[in-house]
Amino acid sequence: MLSGAHGGHTVSYQQLARDGVRLLGRLAGAEDGKLRFGPELPGHVQFADAAAARFRHMVDDYVTRAGIVAADPDTDPAELHVPVLVPDGAPAHSRGVTAFPGLYVAGYPWLSNRGSGLLYGAAADANRVAQHIAATGRSRVPTVARSGVSASGTPMEGASR
Repeated sequence: MLSGAHGGHTVSYQQLARDGVRLLGRLAGAEDGKLRFGPELPGHVQFADAAAARFRHMVDDYVTRAGIVAADPDTDPAELHVPVLVPDGAPAHSRGVTAFPGLYVAGYPWLSNRGSGLLYGAAADANRVAQHIAATGRSRVPTVARSGVSASGTPMEGASR
């Protein structure tokens, strides 16, 4: 399900249930002031769970095969000490390009369109960022430490500690 709440984000059956939403299923009809729901919901939830598990497994396999060293899945962008964060901790950017040389973002909701925060929609944003990098010759990304100090040990301008 796609929601426009809080900047737009994907909402899953699992997240709705964790948030305390009581899932009822497809409205099949109404009679004598009572709503009747179809029996398909448990099957839909089971299908969604299995599809999510398959997808996570495919991504994990790809990351392993490609030798990608991925950041912790719980890394919060607000923990990065770069001078491009807005008050809510998100990076300020223009269609994925930040003011910090070599720092780009993709996968954020509404980065450029409603699909930006979804895996299939992030590809177009990532492609645009890659084209920008190629066009500007910015292929070297500065090393950023969480402490606000560069790899060389010098404090980064605008970094908070």
